[in-house]
Amino acid sequence: MALTCDVVIVGAGPSGLVLAQIIASEGGDVLIFEEHPKIGLPQHCTGKVSVNAIKELELEATGVLARVSGAIFYPPNLKPLTIEREDTQALILDRSIFDQSLATKAVDAGATLVTNTRVQRFSVRSDGITIFFKRKGKKGEVKARVVAGADGAASSTARLAGLYSKKTSEVRISVQREISNVQTVQSKVELYFGRRWAPGFFAWIVPTGHDTARIGLALQPNTLTPVVEHLDNFMKYHPIAREKLVGCRVLTQSRHIIPTGGVLRRTVSDGVLILGDAAGQVKSTTGGGLYYGMACAKIAGRAIVKALHGSPEAILREKALKSYETEWRDQFGGEIAFSVRFRAFLDSLSDDEFNYLFNVIQRDASLIKRIEVDGDIDHQSKVGVTLLRYVKYMIKKPGLIFKLRRVFPRPSLT
Repeated sequence: MALTCDVVIVGAGPSGLVLAQIIASEGGDVLIFEEHPKIGLPQHCTGKVSVNAIKELELEATGVLARVSGAIFYPPNLKPLTIEREDTQALILDRSIFDQSLATKAVDAGATLVTNTRVQRFSVRSDGITIFFKRKGKKGEVKARVVAGADGAASSTARLAGLYSKKTSEVRISVQREISNVQTVQSKVELYFGRRWAPGFFAWIVPTGHDTARIGLALQPNTLTPVVEHLDNFMKYHPIAREKLVGCRVLTQSRHIIPTGGVLRRTVSDGVLILGDAAGQVKSTTGGGLYYGMACAKIAGRAIVKALHGSPEAILREKALKSYETEWRDQFGGEIAFSVRFRAFLDSLSDDEFNYLFNVIQRDASLIKRIEVDGDIDHQSKVGVTLLRYVKYMIKKPGLIFKLRRVFPRPSLT
């Protein structure tokens, strides 16, 4: 006979772990499956999370490696634009420490965490959901009332539930390395643009200590040169970056898929709920998803706890979890949609157009100040729309104005 529980969560990243803690704290019987042997490894993302997000979500900021107050943007022509504030805006986390802290809280609340386990399929029936998994070569099954997919951008849970709707063009392929003996600006993230270095996205250097950093980039999937080769070339030949990297040592390397095409059309089906990167709850502009994922996990937790108090038959109907879909879209749907449009605009630019836009911004100190004052890492639409409204009056290139109009309808720019 199969084991039984209330909720199976697939994926023990921040979204899944926050969700597990919420449900377990309310008395739910939660089982978390994680395919990797260790929580938080490999470290796929930069680990950057805003100070406001930590406060808003009432999280403990464990594993802090660095604190950043701004960013340096290098357009293709290498003329830097610095945006910064006096106080700390974001933390750079050691994801293995941060994620393990979330895992400890989930387990302390009563959840069960099982690593080295991959869900192969599940079957939704009138008496519950049977999940078939494989752990260390052995097959098993468990019966649950709800399945939550928090298993990343290429979510198998979303696919198995018939909810996956992404096209290849709606993701980016990324590679990141942990490096030492590197010269970085300790309080700032560095972003590098240009089709030679990172077509369809950008490269980054994020400080993690006095001489350590995370360096990486992402590409459109149809790029001919492999992503690792692109990073090698960036580190060796970029006129600015290479000077910081002389004698650096590569400690680790990991690859990751970044969803950039927006959210799934549906994130709920009968007895199944999708969240985090798996749902596309990510900023398409930067690939950042920690805040959205954990915030949506809290919304999902409330919806699941409420549904668990209903009848076993009712929870297997899509409408039982519909409040999650409605609430997260109301709260974050507009922001994510804006980031998708802005990503489309950035993708349409040539290097010359990118340089031109940066020049427009750089020559106006008041505009830079406004960006610094209004900028919000987690809610980009406010400063984004302000920037677009302002810049459109300064652009003298009809082709660039056309691209703006095509991506951003006239009402949003007036």
